[in-house]
Amino acid sequence: MAYAILLCAVASLSTGAGGIIVALWPKMSCRILAVFQGFAAGVMIGISFLNMLPNSYEDLSKRMNLATALVWLWGLF
Repeated sequence: MAYAILLCAVASLSTGAGGIIVALWPKMSCRILAVFQGFAAGVMIGISFLNMLPNSYEDLSKRMNLATALVWLWGLF
């Protein structure tokens, strides 16, 4: 429970920090803003995949041997 609250707090603070950077930057071009948004989206997608990885490994290891499950996971990741 505390881990989930900590993650939510870090995400909220990071969003707030990004908003402050954008608000205080006097002449932000659309290109720079697009780079920031792309970076944020990449981080969120990466964290989502890394969060699902242990459960996927556990499910695959029930259906096949451990080495094959590991190869499938890292090959698909």
